[in-house]
Amino acid sequence: MAKFPTDMHSHILRSRSEKTRHEREWAAAMRMLAGDQWLYWSNRVNDYSVIRRGPGEVRVTVNQMMNIERNIIARLTMNAPAPSVIPASDHVDDITKATASEMALRYFWLSDKQNRVWSSAIRWLCQTGNVVLHTFYEPGVEVKEQLDLLPGDYPSEDGEKEDEVVGPKKTAGRVRCQAVSPFDVFFEPGVHSPEDARWTAIRTYTTKGELKDTYPDKAKEIDELPDDTEYKLLEYQQYKPQNRVEVFEVYWRDGRHAIMVGDIYLQKEVSADVRAVFPVRMMRYHIIEGDLWGQGPMVQ
Repeated sequence: MAKFPTDMHSHILRSRSEKTRHEREWAAAMRMLAGDQWLYWSNRVNDYSVIRRGPGEVRVTVNQMMNIERNIIARLTMNAPAPSVIPASDHVDDITKATASEMALRYFWLSDKQNRVWSSAIRWLCQTGNVVLHTFYEPGVEVKEQLDLLPGDYPSEDGEKEDEVVGPKKTAGRVRCQAVSPFDVFFEPGVHSPEDARWTAIRTYTTKGELKDTYPDKAKEIDELPDDTEYKLLEYQQYKPQNRVEVFEVYWRDGRHAIMVGDIYLQKEVSADVRAVFPVRMMRYHIIEGDLWGQGPMVQ
């Protein structure tokens, strides 16, 4: 039986600390791209601060980064990939199989809105120099706990019945491919290349209701989680949602796959598919040998 680390969360925290310098560079580039260009990093408050104006000083901000970004995004969007299948030979059976396979790929491409995914990937690539494509199977679940009242919502005092839900509560399972920001990706500490990492973790935020619908056998452990686990507010963000739980999906090169909250494993498996085709692919804009993370045009 495969063994899973009991202190995996501590390894992820170490990976996060190694990425701190890069996250600050990405955050500064994104704030400057938004026009907030009079910045400096303050070690005293451990955050970005605005340079104070001198007496009678008039500041003029000319944001030239925006036009550069638009030009790069337009060029990369023109070269966006499209599904295509080449037959193995000129035999009619191979041509028929290739045509059917291409139609299936095009259906996935349109149903999963891969054009939007690619656009999101290009933006992250341009603004930070890094993006990760995550391909996975999203199982169908029965939507139940998610329909509970949200904080601040209360039933009416006159005993009004709950609203009738139109449509099925069971979602259909499907294959997904998503663009993941470099802020939410963590590699094995100490590596200098994504291919050298024995494991890769992807962070998402969700609610307790969604977790209990997906993992009903872990409902007791999920209920015992704090209402608000650590939601990391990035340096370029000003606010965050409430009542979110930090979830990590971890892939190992040897085929192990787990979904966890803190040190609690919600799901564990050993998958031959993960071992054969690693479902996490990293794209870097400008690769510097010996550096795990790439550099983007906005950072440069």
